[in-house]
This record gives sequence, C-alpha cells and structure tokens, in this order.
Amino acid sequence: ACRRAEAAAGRARGDAELLGRAADTCWPVDQMKTRAMLESHLKRHPDDAFVLLIYARVEQRLGRRAQAVEALDRAMKKPAEDPRIPFNAGQLAADLHEPQRTEKYFSEYVRLLREQSGGEADLSRLEVWLRMGEAALTQQAPARAAEYFAQLQSGPFAAQARIHEALALADLGRGDEALERLERGRRALPLDAPVLYGAESQLLLELGRPADALALMRKAVVEHPDEPDVLYETAMLEENAGDSDAAEKHLRALITLSPAHVQGLNALGYLYTVRNAHLKEARELLERAYKAEPLDPYILDSMGWLSFREGRFRAAAEFTAASLKRLWDEEVAAHLVEILAADGRRAEAEAALGEMSAHGSAQAAAKLAARLGLTPPPAAGSAK
Repeated sequence: ACRRAEAAAGRARGDAELLGRAADTCWPVDQMKTRAMLESHLKRHPDDAFVLLIYARVEQRLGRRAQAVEALDRAMKKPAEDPRIPFNAGQLAADLHEPQRTEKYFSEYVRLLREQSGGEADLSRLEVWLRMGEAALTQQAPARAAEYFAQLQSGPFAAQARIHEALALADLGRGDEALERLERGRRALPLDAPVLYGAESQLLLELGRPADALALMRKAVVEHPDEPDVLYETAMLEENAGDSDAAEKHLRALITLSPAHVQGLNALGYLYTVRNAHLKEARELLERAYKAEPLDPYILDSMGWLSFREGRFRAAAEFTAASLKRLWDEEVAAHLVEILAADGRRAEAEAALGEMSAHGSAQAAAKLAARLGLTPPPAAGSAK
C-alpha cells in the first residue's frame, strides 16, 4: 500500500493532499521514507503550508521538537485562506505544548470561519474554545480563558466548558459569578446536569460553604435519584456533616443501583466499621471493593481498620502499612499507631508516632500518644 501510495503521489507531483494521504499510508511501515517524501516535495514547494504541517507532525512524532516548531512557524508564515491550515497548526502547537502558538493559530481558525461565512457561522459547538482556554490558563490568563470557555455553549464539550469557565472565574475571585455559570449550565444542558451539580457543589466547598453544598446535592438527588455519582457525592457530604444515617441511606441506594461501584462499597463498609456495627456486612462490602481495587490506599485503610475492629491486629497492621506506603495520610497513620499499640507492639507504635511527627503531624501524634499511654515523639529540634 505504501509503494502504491508513493507511486501515485509521484505521478501527481504538486498535489499536496494526495501526498498527505500517501504519508499517512507510509508512516506506519516506513517512517524515514515518509519523511523523505515530504522533504522532496518541500524542496520544490518550500512554502506549501499543508505539507509543512504534515512534516512538522512527522518531526514531532520522531521526537525532533525544535525542527517541528520550526516547520510549524514556516507553515504559518503567510496568511492562510484555508481554515484547515490554522486548525491543524493549532492542534500541533497544543501537542507541542506551545500555548502561545496554540491560542494564536486557533484564533486565526475562528477568524477565518467567521470571515468566510459572513459572520453567520455557528461556532458555539467548537472544541477549539476549550483548547484556546486551556492555552490561556497555561499562560496565567484566567480572564481570557473564561472568555474562550464562555463561547462553547452547546454540543458534547459544553458541560466541560462550563466547569472550566467556572474554575477560571473562581481563580479571579468571582465565585458568585462562577456559581451562576454552573447553575445556568444545569438548566441549558439537562443531560449534563448531574456532573454540573457535582462541580457546583465542589466549588461551594472551596468557597467555604459546606451547608450550601450539601443542600445543593440533596436537591440533585431528588432530581436525579438514579445517578450513581450524585448519590455518592451526596453521601460523602452527609457523612462529613455528621448525618451518617442519611449517608447510609444514599450509599445503600447507590449499591442497589450499581453493585460494582467500588467507592460506594468502600464508603458504606467503612461507615459500618467506624460505627463498629454490621461488621459482617462491612467485610462483605469491603472485600468486594478490595478485589476490584487491591492497591487503592483508601480501601487498604478500610480493610485495615475493619480487621482492627475484628481483633485481627496483624492483618490490620499489614493493610494499614500498605496504605501508607501508597499514600501518606494523617488519619491512616493514626490508625497504624492504634493498631500496633493494641497488638502490644509498643516500640513499633512509638516509631510510627515519630513518622507522624516527621510528616508534620506532631500535635496529632502527641495527643494520640497521651491517649494510648505511649511515649510521645521528641519535639522538633530537641535532643533525643
């Protein structure tokens, strides 16, 4: 196929699009031949923007970044009339992690579309708004990014744009405006309302409004009772608010709806473990979660704390230590200290207290030592 494509391109010298198709055909089997075909064409047509962009892509895939950027700039040296040229240039610039070029070339693409349609083109579905916004954020320009995201109002990427727009506005200190964008998005994009509810709730938490976040997600549960993520996020907020009965209700509904929901299995199993109740059911739930995600540090901690509740201290210590190796967490570290102390492993428990202190949890370590009757770790800078 490559030989035939190369021959066809050779018979139609100067046909850039045919050469491009030949390059696509040959690339998987002979990368150097592909590059040579493009270089041969560019010797005769050094300003062919279409082929220059293909050549730049080849250089990028070969790991020759500087050459790719140089070919990209050559391709965009003259104003383009074909919108495909700045579009392809913008995509390549994004892949090369060149945010200024990405924004510049996609802006040129949008300008050409508007110009050639007499201003009548509907650009509200274009994914390039996302790419332009992301490029602006990389350049520390959230206001410009928010303007780009705001342009994307419909289609499969609209919900993502609303979330990005809200985050950019929040970064500018315009939290109420960000919340309004998400609320408006929920109304305009009903199929995406569950994910937008979650984003709005998270933003409320970041703004220090946990009660409002919980109220919002409870409203979301009423409107979307069969959405697993809505049930899970609501349960987590309820648990954090101290309403474990409501959290249990929603987690049970979640697992009935989605029996393989790993986070839901872990959350309900851990809830029972913390209560020191329904431990048989907690084990069944957590073992299902553990079989699905045996390396998840949160599940490992849940398995460890459940084993502790069951009096299986050796297994508890192994699970909890494994969790800490994957992700250090103050609460999990405290679990390990308590497990070791209950197992009579005082020296190891005090060593674990030292680890807590070394990770910046000296105050928590001292309080835990006092509660368990252990020797607290030495204060920072003191002699041992």
